Order: sequence, then C-alpha cells, then structure tokens
Amino acid sequence: METTKSEISAKAAHILMQKGLKELTLANLANELGVTEIQLSHQIKNVDDLILMLLMEFEVQINEYVQIITNHVETADDKFKLLFKGLYYLFMQKPHYLFLLFDKDHNTRDDQIKECVARIKKAAELCLTGVLNAG
Repeated sequence: METTKSEISAKAAHILMQKGLKELTLANLANELGVTEIQLSHQIKNVDDLILMLLMEFEVQINEYVQIITNHVETADDKFKLLFKGLYYLFMQKPHYLFLLFDKDHNTRDDQIKECVARIKKAAELCLTGVLNAG
C-alpha cells in the first residue's frame, strides 16, 4: 500500500505535536500510518528526509504568503500587520512548523535542511525588511 505525501505529512505533524521531535522516528511514523518501516522506506529514507519534506512544505506556504503581501497589499502599515497576523495564523494552524524551525539540533542535520531553513528565514527577513523600508 502506497502512502501519500499528505498522509505522511499529517501523521508526522501529529507525532510532533503529541510526542515532540525526538519521537519523530520512521518506526513511530510507520506505526501511525499502519505500514511497515520497509514500506515507508520506499518514500522516506530517514528522519532528515522527513524533516526536509515538512520544511519544504512550510517554505512553499511562506513564499506564497510573502508574494501575496508583496504584490497585493498597498500600504506598509497593512503589509506589516498582515505579515505578522498571517504568520500567527499559520503557526496556529500548523504549530509543528515551530518544532522544526527551532530544532536545537539543526547543526547536526543534513545540509539540505540547513539550506531550507536559511531560505525560509531569508524570505521572511526580506519581506519584513521591505515592509520596514517602505514604512
């Protein structure tokens, strides 16, 4: 049985919220999905792959949101308010992203994870800097 990316993402988020980052293992994820680790390993090779998948989902969402703010909001004041309100609501809906962004073990993770986190931070920084400069 092939598990979809969205199912994997949802169960991984559930594990993060219920048990924390240390419990986000392939064994726990496979158990949550009702598959074997071997079946899961066809899609996810290790925990870093899983973390990268989740961070890339967040990166897409944050980039889409930044584009909306940048292209469709007129005043710097409105952009500033929307930026922080949007981030607040996003983290309220998907608080598991906070576990990933503030992972104390980033320095031991795969380079792709470090690069993805850096891109996410840079996108948010550029948006905020643009808003502040416009204000």
